[in-house]
Amino acid sequence: MADRVTKSRKEIMDLFKLEAKKLDICNSIYIGPVNAQAPDKTGCNWVLCIGGGEKGQARECARILEQFNTLLRSKYNIPVED
Repeated sequence: MADRVTKSRKEIMDLFKLEAKKLDICNSIYIGPVNAQAPDKTGCNWVLCIGGGEKGQARECARILEQFNTLLRSKYNIPVED
């Protein structure tokens, strides 16, 4: 497992929104927030929520962006709050 770069929640959300903006199906969905979690089995300490849209748009957008989400989760962690 490679060391992750620390990025703010906003930076991670901005990267995700930029990628989602490229897809028409993701235009009317809600992305965020980036929520802290205990590190998972890969060491990632955050999760991002996708919601809204019409008749499964959020689910379809999430499915399409799953690989990008996995990439971000493998590269970045959010700062650990005291």
